[in-house]
Amino acid sequence: MSSNICAILEQRRQLAQLRKPPNRYEGIKNPYLSGVTQYQVDMRRKVEILQYKKNVSTTNLITARGRYKNVFNSVANDICPEDLALPTLSSSSDVPGPITNLQYDASIPLYNIASTDDNYANLNQKTDTNPIFTLYAENNVLVQNGTSVTIASITIDQPTESTTTFNINIPIGIYISADISGNNVYNSEYRISSLTFGVYYNGSKVPTTQTQSFTTINARVLTTLNRATISGVKYVGNLQISNLTLPTQAGYVYEFRMSATTDVINNVSGTFTRIVFGAFANVSTDQFVNCTITATVPTTNSGAIQINTV
Repeated sequence: MSSNICAILEQRRQLAQLRKPPNRYEGIKNPYLSGVTQYQVDMRRKVEILQYKKNVSTTNLITARGRYKNVFNSVANDICPEDLALPTLSSSSDVPGPITNLQYDASIPLYNIASTDDNYANLNQKTDTNPIFTLYAENNVLVQNGTSVTIASITIDQPTESTTTFNINIPIGIYISADISGNNVYNSEYRISSLTFGVYYNGSKVPTTQTQSFTTINARVLTTLNRATISGVKYVGNLQISNLTLPTQAGYVYEFRMSATTDVINNVSGTFTRIVFGAFANVSTDQFVNCTITATVPTTNSGAIQINTV
C-alpha cells in the first residue's frame, strides 16, 4: 500500500467520516437526570483531575524527600481515610481564578471526563465487529446499470497479521419502480446478468481483488392495476466472495464497491414509464407496492452483508 502523505491524509479523512465525537447526553448515565447540579459535576471532575492519576510515572527517579512524602501520605490515609473529603482551597492546587473550596464527594458520579465510547455517524451503520475489523453498511443500496456504488466499508482495528483473508456474503435483490399507463394487465421481465465486486483503498482498486461471478437472474413483474405507480424489491440470491486477502494494518479503511449489468428482456401487455431499475445490495426484505415480483430464488435471506476472517 502507498505510504505517502496524501494517502495517509485520505485514510484519516475516510476514518473521520465514519466516526463522530461522543455525545454529551449519555442516557441513564447522565447525572443531571437524578438531580445533580452542574456545579457538583464540575467540582467532582475538577477534584479528580487534580489527583493527577494519569501523570504518575513509575520510571522517574523519586528523591528521598519524595519517598518520605509518599510514605507519610500512605500512613495518613490509613489513619484518616476520610481526609480525602476535606475541603481544600483552590489556591493550594494552583487553580487559577477566584479562590474557592475544592471538596471530593464520592456520591457524585464522575461524568464526561474521559470516554472510550466510539460513536458512529449516521451515514454508515455499524453492522458487525470483531477484534480485527469493523464493518459499516447500509441496507438496500441501489446499483443501477453502468454505475459503481459503495455498498460497505471496513476499518482495520487490531490486526494479528500483515495480511488477512476474508469471506464476504452479500444478499442481492432486484428492484424496480415505474408508472403504469395503457392496458390493465402488465407482465414484464427484467434481468441481472452480472455483478462486479471490487475493494478500493483511497479510491484505487486493490490489485488482488478478483471479479466474482453471479448467476443470471430473471424476475417477472406483474400488476393488474391501471394507471398506478408501482415499486418493489425481491431477494434473488447472494453474491459470495471467498478467500479475499487484503493487507491489514491498524487504521486502514477499505471500501466495497459494486457495479451491475441489468436489462429489460421484454414488455408484454402494456408499457412501464419512468422506470428505475437495478440491483439492490444488502437487501433486507421483500417489499411490493401495487405489484408482485417473482423469481426462482432461495427462500431464506440473511438480511445484511456478512464478512468474516478465514
